[in-house]
Amino acid sequence: MQRATSLLLGNCRRGLPSFDHTAFSPRAIFSAAVCRSGFVSTILLLPTQNEPCTSLLPHSWVPCRRYDRKRYLKEKAKQKAEMSEENIPFATCFDIFKQYSMGQDLIVTLHIESEPPQEGSKLIRGDVSLPKPLVTEATKGAPKEILLVFAKGADAERAKALGADIVGGEELVNQIASEGIEDLKFTRCLATIEMFKHVVKLGRILGPKGLMPSPSKGTVSESVEAMMASLETKTKFEIDGDGFIHIDVGKTSWPEADVFENICGVLAPVLALKPSKMDTAKYIKAIVISAPYTPGMRLPQKPFRLRFSEWGKGKS
Repeated sequence: MQRATSLLLGNCRRGLPSFDHTAFSPRAIFSAAVCRSGFVSTILLLPTQNEPCTSLLPHSWVPCRRYDRKRYLKEKAKQKAEMSEENIPFATCFDIFKQYSMGQDLIVTLHIESEPPQEGSKLIRGDVSLPKPLVTEATKGAPKEILLVFAKGADAERAKALGADIVGGEELVNQIASEGIEDLKFTRCLATIEMFKHVVKLGRILGPKGLMPSPSKGTVSESVEAMMASLETKTKFEIDGDGFIHIDVGKTSWPEADVFENICGVLAPVLALKPSKMDTAKYIKAIVISAPYTPGMRLPQKPFRLRFSEWGKGKS
């Protein structure tokens, strides 16, 4: 009996299509099925096409395994929830994280792991205005950005007075269309609504560089003053080839509510730019915060799913 059971289970593990039933009794085969109960619920004996179902145990029957898929998915979801500790609120996580800073005021960096971009797909990048702006020594010492503004008339004069480096109208659009942007070397671009209909022609030149003005990004408006004031609080983000986004969202001395709002402020444009066919629950794989000389902490995604309705509809 023991030999028959071990041989039968060995064949099942190796995926052999059939075995010689003449060497095993019905009791041995039933014992093997009982031993394999659990993840594999039963071992079914199916007749072949050439053998009619005339006897209890024909010699030409072949075994096949039946997996309990509902039980497998249920256990997998339970395991995932326990590993990410979804029932822990963000405030508790941040309080534990601050203990590793040893009382120092360190910069908190957010790392979002998402689905890597497919070859030929649109890159996910843009600007984000954090609800609580973060000013660091690195941003103070960063090289000055070169601002280009498409405007004419009184709007052009206001842009120059506010500190725009390059200002022009239709003649500037024609210059970029013919000569490109290599000589201008600007890093930010704004446009008034009056000039936007002309700037649209430069989509193939400015778009791949991430410089194309857009009303949805707040870089096209009637008010030059409002656009230039919003640039001071905006931070650029871009997903890399591995699907990661890295951006500073606060300090360890801040209240957890301010850090949470900044994280949500970064997630909002990322979710808005994700591929439309991709489920949000599958697109965002992990949310991690870290600080200099401290270990990273993986945050539970449940507080953020409750914040964004489109995220809550997905299955985690």
